[in-house]
Amino acid sequence: MSDTPTDRFIQGQAALSRIHGHVGEEVTEIIMQMAVYAGFTATVNALLVAKDLFTELDTADTLKTS
Repeated sequence: MSDTPTDRFIQGQAALSRIHGHVGEEVTEIIMQMAVYAGFTATVNALLVAKDLFTELDTADTLKTS
């Protein structure tokens, strides 16, 4: 995963949303709706970063409960 300001922003937003009880589907929906404003390429990149982040968070959660 790359480490650009956009990636860090999305990582922070996704982590914060999870802490406050939102699920990945809600965050994904928000990213999808930004396509109108940010463009298709930026939205696809954001979705890929979010997917990687959710995978990492799920892995971390699994390790904590083990």
